[in-house]
Amino acid sequence: MFGRISISCTAFALLSAVLIFLCLHHDSGIKLEPHLLEFESARAFIFGKSLAQIQVSGKVLIITGWDEEGKELASLQLEHLKKGLGPGFTSIVIERLEIERYRKGAPCLLSRKISGKTLDELIEKHPDLSMLISTIGMPGGFEKMRLFKKPAETRPRLALLNCEPWRLGNALRMGYLSAISSYRPGWTCNSDIPSDPQEAFDLRYLLITSGNVDEIAKTYKGLIK
Repeated sequence: MFGRISISCTAFALLSAVLIFLCLHHDSGIKLEPHLLEFESARAFIFGKSLAQIQVSGKVLIITGWDEEGKELASLQLEHLKKGLGPGFTSIVIERLEIERYRKGAPCLLSRKISGKTLDELIEKHPDLSMLISTIGMPGGFEKMRLFKKPAETRPRLALLNCEPWRLGNALRMGYLSAISSYRPGWTCNSDIPSDPQEAFDLRYLLITSGNVDEIAKTYKGLIK
């Protein structure tokens, strides 16, 4: 329909895992990068705030997942994502799905046991959804979901907090995706964090939407088609 999104998301998730693992790994073992939680909190807040400008009201479903290792980060992401979305939505529902890590200290990803059918069932469980947000990626083959067979005016918007954008350009242009947040090329692990959430976001992340996808593609060659 709009490219091999599942391959793209999986590849980027693993790449992100490697980069963040390099930030976290020291000779003495796993150690959180200074300001990691603050950066991710700023990212979630700005992402939520931006989504609230795209979809100003209705019901939101947030897909997340965590284990003991990632509990603090996942909790902060949810807290600041909801703050960013603001009071305009009638309700915000959280669904926690099974996750896995390819190694200790790496970010959590959706379990390979989860399928597009799982997400279709979640959406049908909440038929009045206005927006679906995933903080842990999407399953393989999710572009084949029943969701995308619905008319644009009746299906919920879809936003991904972290996904490789390379093959997602057309999905954004065609309206299948409303927004994604990706790491900015050239980001570094040891940056001091600004007090302003928007400045912190801009230092490390990109917000890509249908409105700026072509500009992003020109600015960052090879990032997105």
